[in-house]
This record gives sequence, structure tokens and C-alpha cells, in this order.
Amino acid sequence: MFSMNSFEGMQVLSLVRGGDYAHAGEEEAIELAMRPMEKKSNQIIVDAGCGRGGTANYLQTMGWGKAVGFDIEPASIASARKNYPGVVFYVCDVCDVDRTIGVKADILCMFNAYYCFLDQARALSALRNVAKNGTQMVIFDHVNRGTYYDPHP
Repeated sequence: MFSMNSFEGMQVLSLVRGGDYAHAGEEEAIELAMRPMEKKSNQIIVDAGCGRGGTANYLQTMGWGKAVGFDIEPASIASARKNYPGVVFYVCDVCDVDRTIGVKADILCMFNAYYCFLDQARALSALRNVAKNGTQMVIFDHVNRGTYYDPHP
């Protein structure tokens, strides 16, 4: 058995969704979430919890800017580096991002990643440290309104 947040889980989701996306909606979701963001080739987009790198690559390829992705899962980053050599990827915990990536973001994005962060307040603090003044944040995520019950946690 494996978690859907693990490398194996992301492989399954990517296979089902026909690309390197673990988030629902694939390219359509990216386009919808990023619609308010201006496309500028010289801006830096940091993709937090980038998984296998498909979203970071899409953002860069479609002209939103230079993408930098990071994820805590080493196997996912190895796959991202292999499949998308034009994008920079790092292995790190979101709470350590400010000590790892060495860039300041114009746009910070998370696609189905925020809910996974164990210490969300600390994660946001670390992300703030890699943000420029005026950085915009895009969060595309699951919402749990407290109605989900897992009988086997």
C-alpha cells in the first residue's frame, strides 16, 4: 500500500491523467488558476510541491516565466530532472525552501500541494522568504470542510 502523495501515488495519478500531473484538471486547471497572472519570460515562478515537474514545465513552456520547482520526494525530482531538463528542480522540504533554492519568486504557485504541508504556517513563512515585494501566490488545492471521515486512519 502507498500514499497518493508518494512517488508511487504520483506515478499512478500521472498515468491516469495522461501526463506528469498529480493534480486534477491537468492543463485546464493550470490555465484557469494562472489566468490572472501576466505572462513574462523574465519572471521567476516557484512551483512548491512540484512533484514530477509537469506543471513547472507547462508554466515555463507556455510563457509565464522561468520555472523553479521543488518537492520533498527525491524520486519525483529525479523524474522531473530527467523529463524536463530545461527547468530547475530541487529536493527540499517546503519549510527549508528559503535555504535551498537561491532565487526570489515573482509568482509562487502550489497545485494540490498546500494540503500536504504538515506545518502550513511555517511553510508559508518559508515561502514568504523567497518572495519579492509584490509576489503573487496561486493555490489550487483540495478543501476539507470537515466532512470527510476516514474509518481507518
